[in-house]
Amino acid sequence: MSSGIEGRRRAGQYVREQARARSWLRFFGGSFKRDFSAWSQGAEGEEVVGRMLEELAASDWHVIHDVSLGHGNIDHIVVGPGGLFTIETKSRRGKVFLDSIDQKMLGQAYAEKKTLETITAMPVRSLLVFSQAYLVGKVPAYSRGVTILPARMLTGFFSRQKPAMSAEEAVAIYVRLAPAVGQALS
Repeated sequence: MSSGIEGRRRAGQYVREQARARSWLRFFGGSFKRDFSAWSQGAEGEEVVGRMLEELAASDWHVIHDVSLGHGNIDHIVVGPGGLFTIETKSRRGKVFLDSIDQKMLGQAYAEKKTLETITAMPVRSLLVFSQAYLVGKVPAYSRGVTILPARMLTGFFSRQKPAMSAEEAVAIYVRLAPAVGQALS
């Protein structure tokens, strides 16, 4: 009988798997080729953000990547002294105007936060992180319960979080949360 716990997932693993599953379709052109490119670009964005988040381990932060909940996934969950966070990564290129962020993106990020709050019965903060875009406006920004920032600001963002729990409490939450969402501990 399976425990339902798989190995520790890598950042962008689900999106990369989707790109690979579509890779043979790219030879047929049309929307399949665009679909493959979009999935690949999304995976690259999540991988970039994942590497940045892994560097937070030295500061008592713990990361769970690519959490599948059956109806989509949470790109990253971060727990540490500053609290519990979900991160939705977008890999759009070019300029993104903060005053006209796609409402679907904000809705997705907020829904991930609410899902994790339901699982943990704890307050969760939601981040919408752009791995490649140039954000036009004052960052970090806040809209509809979601903090919006570029990936380059992630390390500084987490280092400035006021303590919400001890390092020991963060570890205890991580140790309970990773198996609860079907992943092995790192």
